Amino acid sequence: MKKGRLAAGIFILCLQSIAGTQWNIAGEQKAYGAELFADEGSSENFVDQESSVMPEPTVVPEITMIPEPTFAPVPTDAPDPSPCPLPTPGFSLNIENLNIYPEKGNQEEELFGDGNGMEGDPEVQVSPGRADFSGAGASSGQKEELIRQPKILLESCSLTGKNMEAGSSEEVEFVLKNKSSNQEIYNLKLVFSTETPGIQFEKNSFYFEKISPGGRINVLNRIRAAVDIKEGTVPITLSFEYEDKKGTSVAGTEKMEFLVKQKIWANLDCDNLPAEVYSTDTVNMGIRVQNVSRTGIFNARVALEGTGMFPKEEIFLGNMDAGTESTGTMRIFVGTRTMETSGRDEGTDEKEMYGNVTGKITLRYEDGEGKHYEQVREYETKIQKPRLQTLNIEKPKKANSWWYSVAAAAACGMICLILLLMHRIRKQKILLEEMRQEVSGGKM
Repeated sequence: MKKGRLAAGIFILCLQSIAGTQWNIAGEQKAYGAELFADEGSSENFVDQESSVMPEPTVVPEITMIPEPTFAPVPTDAPDPSPCPLPTPGFSLNIENLNIYPEKGNQEEELFGDGNGMEGDPEVQVSPGRADFSGAGASSGQKEELIRQPKILLESCSLTGKNMEAGSSEEVEFVLKNKSSNQEIYNLKLVFSTETPGIQFEKNSFYFEKISPGGRINVLNRIRAAVDIKEGTVPITLSFEYEDKKGTSVAGTEKMEFLVKQKIWANLDCDNLPAEVYSTDTVNMGIRVQNVSRTGIFNARVALEGTGMFPKEEIFLGNMDAGTESTGTMRIFVGTRTMETSGRDEGTDEKEMYGNVTGKITLRYEDGEGKHYEQVREYETKIQKPRLQTLNIEKPKKANSWWYSVAAAAACGMICLILLLMHRIRKQKILLEEMRQEVSGGKM
């Protein structure tokens, strides 16, 4: 009978060591690695066995007692060493090294071969009667993979949304942030580059030794745009390399864009108005516009505004390519100083109606984005009284005097010619008469 009980106990002990099952004092089954917890019943079963019948182990392990003053007192009468030590209530047995450890109430900690617990290891959740080993295989090497590498991002660029003029330079501020809240960034190297011809950086690279968690860095760099750069969007690439706290190298890029605009400029040239103009006259003024920029201008037009001067139309030149010229003629009606609209004058005092006046000639045009530009030239002239009556009187006199002179000269010529012919005819008659007399005298 004793041999049967001994065989059954050894068989149960082997099954419990293989399956990793444990028994607590209340008789519930739990599993924590390779540890074994025995209840009072199992303890009594093993105590009843005779030590002489149990097999003699080759190595007798040393029994280590770890007291727990807060949970379980250290027993005063420790059992004698035996080949197969058994735990008492409040203690547990580790079958790997056959050491006994005190239990901590309902919070059992996982024990390893050396008898030390690893803080932060995943806990094994076990329901009564069933063991769960889903987290028991976690190792410290697997935990290191959970450490996330810090990331750096470009937060802002002072040139974003703005236009840079060709042929100019501007200092640009870049703000970068370490997005990690608990890890530093080390040995950060920044490199600026672009594929757009005509863009130059004052410095191509920057170095920062360390950026604290959540910290920001401000990078100031001057960008120059060539005069002949092509107008449009310029992409810039910001490449970076850094290391995390373990020395692992990380690389990445950030991209940004800004616009480069060619300088828009056009020249307005027009014929100067006469120093004096006469009321009710119409003056023709020539207009010339030159596009001296490296890009086209659009909707070019010329207008005149001034006291007593009323243009009959606005000169519209339209779109002009770079380096081209357009011309036009503006017809201007000359009124009076008191005239508000063309043909309507309520002034009666000649001192107020006539005299010096000023005004301006304005060139307006647009760029490719619809932005308006203008160029203004001022003028000054003097409005005189109308001269329509004087002109009507003087013009006929000048015309009659000329024709009279021509007629008189023609008459004189005709008279001279007639006199000359008469003189020749008379002279011929005299010669004929003399010849007749000589012929008649010879016959006699």
